[in-house]
Amino acid sequence: MGLWYECGDGLVKVSWARSDLQCDAYLICPGPSLKNVDANVFNEAGVMTFGINTAYPWIRPDYWFGMDDPSCYSSRVWWEPFIKITRMYLENDVDLTISGGQHIRYCPNVYFPDLENVPPEEMFKRRNHDVSFVWDKNTFIFALHFDMVQ
Repeated sequence: MGLWYECGDGLVKVSWARSDLQCDAYLICPGPSLKNVDANVFNEAGVMTFGINTAYPWIRPDYWFGMDDPSCYSSRVWWEPFIKITRMYLENDVDLTISGGQHIRYCPNVYFPDLENVPPEEMFKRRNHDVSFVWDKNTFIFALHFDMVQ
């Protein structure tokens, strides 16, 4: 899959694609009903959680997706050890900083996907180790595609 991370000496491309996670996976979305969810039900062996946008900090996921401006989210999210996947324009390295002027690419476990603005149904055709993810300006659509490739 087309993901990039800061290795300390520039951005490096990685791939985590698997045909089977061998566990239960939950895509956790923000919304009014999330406050009724007991976050402890996800703290079991064999359960992987994928949180979207402001599902954190209510749920502390294994993977977190935040495709909007970094200031839209709790500033704590960038320092959490779980994997964070967010948008960055690799061509011109848009300045994505958080409080204190820290660029998010230097925070722990932050990854940047290759994105392509194509219709959502394209996600069913793009399922390999070096894919550009579907970007329809919708974090949920991106997260579904990521989970399909993962």
